[in-house]
Amino acid sequence: MNQTNDARALLLEKEARIIHRLELLRADRRREHAPLSADFEEQAVERENDAVLDGLDDAGRSELAAIREALARLERGTYEQCSRCGATIPAARLAAVPETSTC
Repeated sequence: MNQTNDARALLLEKEARIIHRLELLRADRRREHAPLSADFEEQAVERENDAVLDGLDDAGRSELAAIREALARLERGTYEQCSRCGATIPAARLAAVPETSTC
């Protein structure tokens, strides 16, 4: 398998993991597994946790967007090109952070 195919496979795997994680977060946020507690103090804690879930959802969506952009760069043939300066992104950087767009 060549480097491009390796990168595509890794990005698709990360995309699937993030989509799954986002689905779980959204189910928790909608309280599909457990409704709010009847205890008001416990409800306050549960609602505070909603902010954490929202933050995790935002971070996941940002990461998913970066992965999808990296997949689009693969299709265009510009995957290894820095979006800021046009230089080649080092292979070690792409291996560590395959969705990166900068050197």
